[in-house]
Amino acid sequence: MLALGSANTVSKKIQNQVVALTIDGTSTEFTAPWFQTSVMFLGECMNLLYFRLLNRSQLDGLAQSARATEADDSRQPRSSTLSASTTPSGSYLSGSVARARSSPTKQRSPRDLWRVCALLALCDLFGTSLAGIGLVLAPASVFQMLRGSVVILPSLLSFFFLKRRIRPYQAVGIASVFVGLLLVGVSGFLGADAGGEDHTPVQVMFGCAMVVVGQMASAVQFVVEEKYLREFDAAPMRVVGMEGAVGFATMIPVLTVMTLVPGADHGSFENAPNSLFMISHNALLFWMVLLYWFSIQGFNYLSLTCSKKLSAVTRTLIDSTRTVVVWAAELVLFKATRGAFGEALNPYSWIELIGFAFLVGGTVCHNNVGLIGDRVAALIGARPSTSRYALIDGDV
Repeated sequence: MLALGSANTVSKKIQNQVVALTIDGTSTEFTAPWFQTSVMFLGECMNLLYFRLLNRSQLDGLAQSARATEADDSRQPRSSTLSASTTPSGSYLSGSVARARSSPTKQRSPRDLWRVCALLALCDLFGTSLAGIGLVLAPASVFQMLRGSVVILPSLLSFFFLKRRIRPYQAVGIASVFVGLLLVGVSGFLGADAGGEDHTPVQVMFGCAMVVVGQMASAVQFVVEEKYLREFDAAPMRVVGMEGAVGFATMIPVLTVMTLVPGADHGSFENAPNSLFMISHNALLFWMVLLYWFSIQGFNYLSLTCSKKLSAVTRTLIDSTRTVVVWAAELVLFKATRGAFGEALNPYSWIELIGFAFLVGGTVCHNNVGLIGDRVAALIGARPSTSRYALIDGDV
């Protein structure tokens, strides 16, 4: 999950820095955040295909096992051959077959699942696209750190919609993350002219704001996943595929409208035919789009599996560890390509580093890892909690 998530961010940033030939014969950087969102949804769609193939393979295996058992013991009832013991460990099956072999569970119609997936796709559409706009304008490390704001937002949404109270150590963590976000934003603003970016400080700050706004949509998505998906007997691979199918179907009219609306992208707000032209005429851009498409397939599946089995905050904690890997990769890229890609250290990187420390410390306190959150909260006179991982253990 860490490797795929890091590859996802780095490959997407490289796309934004590639200079490629356009449909009018000029060359410019590839800036198409909404088109990149459609690539993401197309990658998610592949999970539905994989699910179907694995589903069919396991059903065939169950049928062969049943026939073999009947041949060995003709007196054994057929119903017993489809017991839970014949199910392979880690089965990808969801729904009918599983329910037929186990105790009754809460029944939900497939139409309800499609509705939830449509809501998830809508959140993902806005969250990814707005964050993509931010990634165009802000350095990748700043982008990744600002995604730490998603630690705050699910907790607040869980407080209002899931009726979970915010414990003292969580409040301390939220405050620390907020300070970290401010420091990272300030470092991006001050280092805009010295960090290898071609954008003004105002543009960088606008990009930072877009990332944070995008995380609001992502926070809603995380809470919806945690609240509703546990009510369905659906495999994460299937859910990701369904979300991708709905999202990609939605992006077709969205991109059509954006191509027709007048703007600065070759006469359009965002010109989808020009994006396809640039990808087809630049090998590096093509491979980065392909890497982005490939990495998103596994990353979203693993993310949803984590959210379904544990907690949305646990998923956020794992996702936040990508920051170090992304920042290191960007620094190496800058050196290796002599400034063509990646980002450089600048006189204000130390502010970003301090901000990152606040983000990590806030995340640790928020999740009360090693009871550190309780200890910090006790220093300010707060009553310690009774659970080490309140949101993970369900002690709310």
